[in-house]
Amino acid sequence: MAYDSAAFWSRSSRFLMKTGMDFLPIIITRGQGTLIYDVDGKAILDFSSGQLSGSLGHCHRQIVEVVRKWSGELNHLNSQMVSMPVVDLAEGLARILPAPLEKSFFLATGSESVEAAIKIAKCATGKFENVAFSASYHGVTQGVASATYSMGRKRGSPTMPGQLAFPAPHPYHSVFRKSDGSYDWETEMRFGSAMIDQQTVGSLAAIVFEPILSAGGILEPPLGYIKRLSIECKKRGMLLIADEAQTGLDRTGDMFGFQREEIVPDILALSKSLGCGLALSSVSTTAEIAKLAMERGFTMIMTHQNDPLPCAVGCKVLEIALRDNIPKLARDRGKQLR
Repeated sequence: MAYDSAAFWSRSSRFLMKTGMDFLPIIITRGQGTLIYDVDGKAILDFSSGQLSGSLGHCHRQIVEVVRKWSGELNHLNSQMVSMPVVDLAEGLARILPAPLEKSFFLATGSESVEAAIKIAKCATGKFENVAFSASYHGVTQGVASATYSMGRKRGSPTMPGQLAFPAPHPYHSVFRKSDGSYDWETEMRFGSAMIDQQTVGSLAAIVFEPILSAGGILEPPLGYIKRLSIECKKRGMLLIADEAQTGLDRTGDMFGFQREEIVPDILALSKSLGCGLALSSVSTTAEIAKLAMERGFTMIMTHQNDPLPCAVGCKVLEIALRDNIPKLARDRGKQLR
């Protein structure tokens, strides 16, 4: 069937607002597995997995079945009401997360989940300063945009008070070098820690990090870096927040990116892969931190918080990841690409 592309782009230009980047000049009509198809039926290999979210592929048959079931039974609820898929997903995460991470709740986007994680840290510690890498990307809402240094900081609005930058681990371009020319991340870590100590007003709440920095250049910290960072964090009474929007649920060859370093963050934010293309994110923490945050006034009430339909999808995503050993598949494909 012929498609009037000129008319489509005319309507797009007239009615659809751009929010930063230009749209690609292709019209996509459907997706299946690793492929998406344009209006002419041309197959395109989707290396971006949608918005870096469809790690099980487009329109996975079992995900489609879950969406059909819950869209016809119970897709949305008041945030004060609890449904079976929500409790099932919270329990499912607790089973695959290392102790003591056992308390979770669910939101719609990665920005929301990291925003909530930072808010929990501030409430639990009673402090307000937050540290992030100088090449970080954590989202676009006000708090996490303040913790994002890789893009979008030159557009007008003031950042949140207490946001501090830590030198990003950049093995290729760092000025910190050993005598043999190799990357001296230990000295860089000491420098960064000293800079934080100089900048702080004595109210350090947390540091938020990506196990592999995404928009900042796909920077993979050297082995031992994140473990040392967690030690420096604990020395200062800070909580460690792992933002695993792009690394969580199998993508690095482990279920979670932080597992490579054999550490356990105090708070974990997941999104993207958890919903396999649907709007789903999560925040997980310890029972102790959850209790402290609530006692000190933590509140998070969102329109699509703990919605049953996306949580049912999240349950199926966990089931498939465990059943099909997706971490091993990621490791195998990684070796193949290298």
